[in-house]
Amino acid sequence: MYDGDVRSRRAHSAVPILALIHRTGSARCPYVFHIKEGDEVLHDKEGVDHPDLEAARAEAIEGIRQIVGDAVMFGSPLRLDREMHVADDAGDTLLKLIFRGVVDFNEGH
Repeated sequence: MYDGDVRSRRAHSAVPILALIHRTGSARCPYVFHIKEGDEVLHDKEGVDHPDLEAARAEAIEGIRQIVGDAVMFGSPLRLDREMHVADDAGDTLLKLIFRGVVDFNEGH
């Protein structure tokens, strides 16, 4: 999902909404998932179609948990102050999630 290039921004192509409805049977919107750490941003150049922002939010949470899980598995710093920004195909940020807010390290689960 991330190419590591913090200098570039994905060029979004507008897909007519009727074409999406025809192809999938429902309106689906492209969302991109950027990771912000300090002043640097890793831009998602591909994005994923989701039926709504809630579905995109669920994917962002799953992605954050995967990134943190990989860091734990490989003994890397967790860097929980990072943020995942969910944006639409126009480049507008719709949602910001802080890594530490979606990972629960409490015992007893």
